[in-house]
Amino acid sequence: MQAKVSDFVAAGVLGSEKNAATTLTSWHLMVTFFTLYVAQRLHFFEPKAIDARTVISFGLLNGISIGLLNLCLGFNSVGFYQASIH
Repeated sequence: MQAKVSDFVAAGVLGSEKNAATTLTSWHLMVTFFTLYVAQRLHFFEPKAIDARTVISFGLLNGISIGLLNLCLGFNSVGFYQASIH
């Protein structure tokens, strides 16, 4: 099996390859949250009301979409997966 540069970067930055994806995702979510929080405090956004049903529907649809994409990736090669989403 051939090692990739990203494996070494993930191992070096994140501590171990075992939890690299989870750690990187956590960092991404924290940085996104704090960036959006600062942007909100600086009034880059205008608050608007949105009903809970729309938010829940979007969340469910997004979750199902991610689940189906991961299922597709589990049964097919990465190349096929990338070709199928574009």
